[in-house]
Amino acid sequence: MEDPQQKPPEDNPESSQNIYPKLRDSSERRELRRRWTSSNPYSHCDTEADEEEQVERPKTSNEMFIPFWVSIIVLGLGMLLFYTGTVAFQALPNIKLIAEEQDNPDAFIGERARNMLREFVNIGPKVVGSEANEVLAVEFLLREIENIQSISHSAHTIEVDVSNHDGSFFLGRLPYSSVALYHELQNVIVRVKPSTGPTPAATLLVNSHYDTVPTSPGASDAGIMVVVMLETLRKIVQIRTPMRHNIVFLFNGAEEIGLKAAHGFITQHPWRHNVTALVNLDSTGNGGREILFQAGPGAPWLLNLYAKYAKHPYGAAMGEELFQNNFVPSDTDFRIFRDFGGIQGMDMAYAYNGYVYHTKFDRFETIHEGTYQHTGDNVLALVKGMANSPELDINADLGTGSVIFFDFMGWFMISYTEVVAMIINILIAILQFVIIGFSMYLMAKSEGVPFKKVFKELIKVLIAHLVSIVVGIGLCFLLMVIYDAAGRPLSYYSELWLLYGIYFSPFYLGLALGPMLYFTLKKKHPLTVSHEVQLFLHSHALLLSVLLIITTGARIRSAYIILVALIFYCASSGLSTIFRLVNHRRLGWIYFHIIGLVLPFIFSAYLCNVAFTTFIPMAARIGPDQYPDLVIAAFCSLIAIFLGGFIVPLIGLCTRRWWVYGGIFGLFSVVGIILLATPVGFPYRAETSPQRYWIFHTNRVFYSFGDDSIRKSDSGYMLLPMDRNSQPSFIQSYVPEMEKALPVEEDCAKEIFCGIPLYRSSMTSQAQFSHWIPASEPHLNTSVTLTRIINQIPAGRLAFQVDGPSRMAIYIAPAKGLKITNWSFHPDIPQWRIPGMPDRTGYFIARTAGKTNRPYSFWIELDTPTDWPENTPQVSIGIVGHFTYHDEQITQDFRRFLDSFPDWAEVTPWMVGYRVYEF
Repeated sequence: MEDPQQKPPEDNPESSQNIYPKLRDSSERRELRRRWTSSNPYSHCDTEADEEEQVERPKTSNEMFIPFWVSIIVLGLGMLLFYTGTVAFQALPNIKLIAEEQDNPDAFIGERARNMLREFVNIGPKVVGSEANEVLAVEFLLREIENIQSISHSAHTIEVDVSNHDGSFFLGRLPYSSVALYHELQNVIVRVKPSTGPTPAATLLVNSHYDTVPTSPGASDAGIMVVVMLETLRKIVQIRTPMRHNIVFLFNGAEEIGLKAAHGFITQHPWRHNVTALVNLDSTGNGGREILFQAGPGAPWLLNLYAKYAKHPYGAAMGEELFQNNFVPSDTDFRIFRDFGGIQGMDMAYAYNGYVYHTKFDRFETIHEGTYQHTGDNVLALVKGMANSPELDINADLGTGSVIFFDFMGWFMISYTEVVAMIINILIAILQFVIIGFSMYLMAKSEGVPFKKVFKELIKVLIAHLVSIVVGIGLCFLLMVIYDAAGRPLSYYSELWLLYGIYFSPFYLGLALGPMLYFTLKKKHPLTVSHEVQLFLHSHALLLSVLLIITTGARIRSAYIILVALIFYCASSGLSTIFRLVNHRRLGWIYFHIIGLVLPFIFSAYLCNVAFTTFIPMAARIGPDQYPDLVIAAFCSLIAIFLGGFIVPLIGLCTRRWWVYGGIFGLFSVVGIILLATPVGFPYRAETSPQRYWIFHTNRVFYSFGDDSIRKSDSGYMLLPMDRNSQPSFIQSYVPEMEKALPVEEDCAKEIFCGIPLYRSSMTSQAQFSHWIPASEPHLNTSVTLTRIINQIPAGRLAFQVDGPSRMAIYIAPAKGLKITNWSFHPDIPQWRIPGMPDRTGYFIARTAGKTNRPYSFWIELDTPTDWPENTPQVSIGIVGHFTYHDEQITQDFRRFLDSFPDWAEVTPWMVGYRVYEF
């Protein structure tokens, strides 16, 4: 029987007019379908047309939006977290006082080390060959060592030796390698061994240098390391039990002139035998925390010892990779011990405040007192731990292989082998893929749409996100070109905060552009805003996962930076998925996500501080041919990805997205105006971050072939450029004589090595950017001469004697078509081309004399054919005498020229004699 209340629609006018019209409304029909499909287990049976249909997003209570004021709070929290990372980077312990030693008998006493450094720095610059280095510094060391011997425990025997070394080796990397030649370089060496029983076979070597560059007192480089070694020695010999292994403390007297004293020890000294581990201490900054930036090679056991004993761990494999790939314009003795002694070890150095490195501002007063305690605690604990560890035994069975290591916020050190890294990295990447896949499945189930539709949306979002990253990086590099063309390179050099407007904001403008346009312009979406934002976050995780796999395959150990970000996102997204918080009705995923960002954000801020405080000061000494902004823009983009990659997509949840986007643009605009239109963007500051100039008051003499007549002679100031702003016009308004500066580029095609006096072979790449200012003749207190030796010389051999100051360079350039077949400098003969003369081979020999300076003789043999024209020279030889520690010989004209430089310019001056001969 038919129910009279259930009439067909056509028989019910009210239904026909009121019910069906509502169902025909597109938004309500779609809402009805969505509700039905979300509760119907057979909703996947929709037709293909239904699967492809894009629905207009309904604005229901299920949407989650972040108010504008919440965005401000999140920004503030981000700044707080960044500050937390900065604080962790700068943390230093309190210094221990001498008065506290009775209560801390085994502790490193930072105050005593500081008192020793004050006295040591008062000696002044300690240049190899000078009285300060060869006499006064050695006397200081021997006096302190004698005091330590007087209070040592009878369990230890202390042996002291002052050695002198002659030798030669190849230094540098092709094409700018040179022969490092040295005579009578001094080392002060202390060996500690048990006073009874057999002498241990293995030895731990602890090394640092006491010499300095010509104008610097060297408080940090490396005076503080010297006094840390002395205080460590004091504490070691007061221990009542002997060490398991010998300890050699090497105070080497010639590091700044090419790592030569270290070579003398490791190739000649009898105590070098059976050295199985090394702790090398140096500096490229001015105090702060010493960073472990090289370890090994291939010694996981060393990192285990460091992690076990270092009280304030601070180190990173990233630093090692950058250093060993020539991103750092410096080198340390670690290289000598590794390459010539086959020793595994740890290389630690200061990198903070590198602005004053190798300048007169590397003073005692600028070093924070916590530095002494930080370094002392670490070095003392390491030396004691390593000297008693079985790993140093001669026959110890130790694992080998590349090591990934990094400290986490200075709290602890993490290290693992490359094999373990590959396993972890791949597993985390796979786990991330699985979590994202399951999250998408839950999204599809929650929305009532097929999984394929969510996957398609992910592809679109992934493309948008990838394009956004490319746009952000492109903006940074475009601005880098604009800044350089506008004469504003290194504008952030003194004010690092400018980087956030110069490069970080432009990158975030590009990164946020994808989500902004995606959510603003696309009117129809198959998913809710909450799910779309999660897809943006997933897409970022997918890109990082792919990048992690690529870097792992390329054996880039710095991939741990990516790993840290992914581990925490795996955790937050995994928990959200497990608790099914990806459901569009549940908003808990955002809390998991934000909590999961805290530690990675602080860690990224920490790395940001490490990178910028280390590498930005180096930008002012990498030469004028390099683009420091290119490297810095790349660094900013990379760090910005880790700082904001999982944050910027949240802009899609903001109620006023364009306000947030406008805020980013406003920050960029304001900083850009400050940079380009105000003095804030001027790179240099007096004392704290000066610009560097190397200026040699030079007398040049060029002799003719055959009769030794002078074909050219002049005197002037040779300006060797140090950074991108080294052109004379940059400082011309302060130094009027710069108007007379002449480029030497044309001379590069006429004269060997551009006719200028280079200090080291690496300066060859900068030679063509140098300038010459004509001036009066310098006063040289020693002649610079080259004399040919004729008597008792074998046929076909050219022999010479060189006389000059303790620091000299010898250029040898055979004529076109000839090459050297044998010589007296070294068994091997490197070959590389002279800049500006691609058809000629050149050789650079850097000669240094230490305790005693005397004339030096050498010989060469050429492959000269028998039909060589009689009146044609076979070889050009140039000799350069650098008077690096004779300030009293500076002329009044040169002094007036130096005094005309502004206070933000740091000038390294000395006198040079340069002679070129043809034979």
